[in-house]
Amino acid sequence: MSFIYCKCSSTPSIIAQAKDKLGYIIYSTADVKLSPNQSAIIKTGIRLKPPQSTFVQCSASPNLLNRSVFVIAPVIKNTFDDEFIIILHNFNNSVVAINAYDELALITLCRAEVSTWTHLPILENFAD
Repeated sequence: MSFIYCKCSSTPSIIAQAKDKLGYIIYSTADVKLSPNQSAIIKTGIRLKPPQSTFVQCSASPNLLNRSVFVIAPVIKNTFDDEFIIILHNFNNSVVAINAYDELALITLCRAEVSTWTHLPILENFAD
């Protein structure tokens, strides 16, 4: 299974394979300050193209999780022309500073099973 990505700019390394080789670490490309209960759209500086029948799972780095900052949503558009963005939210009661090149998130690729949907008028005798 091939996972395609490219950098959007000439910034130094902003993506690296995780030590356990199960995913990739995304690094911040700029300094960001998140106020308490604030959300922010974070540009990653990369474009992603996951293989068909897969999806990208994204979680905040352990450093951000320890400071109560979570990934609300990773966003990959259908075209390879758009930058991968992450929406972070600070659930902490104080400002959280994220510096350029800090670990931002871990992304992993997951298989998505394609299922067939069947409409039933009622759910009676569903087990039959």
